[in-house]
Amino acid sequence: MSVPTFNDLSFYSDPHSNEPRYQEVASAFEKSFPGSSIAFFARSPGRVNLIGDHIDYNFFPVLPMAISNDVIAAVSVDGSSNEIVITNTAGADFPREVIPLTSKVTINQEHHS
Repeated sequence: MSVPTFNDLSFYSDPHSNEPRYQEVASAFEKSFPGSSIAFFARSPGRVNLIGDHIDYNFFPVLPMAISNDVIAAVSVDGSSNEIVITNTAGADFPREVIPLTSKVTINQEHHS
């Protein structure tokens, strides 16, 4: 399964009302990472389970539904860096976090597809 990609905001029911959110994220990115450019935006759509995820693992039905809330991120890649830097537009509540990459991470494809 491939990840869908878009070059505009047409996946929203009202694309124009979401433009300010992306502009805010882009502006915060430029302030946090001067001299870096945004390679792409990543978006995770909202979803809730009416019964709860833990029930699903016990073989009971879960009723997932989409919600209009989502999370968007501006992403830049620096191949020479040895860390991941995460910032948030609500920096007072979510301070900047730096995750050092001390070694190569191997993902077990059998358990993570």
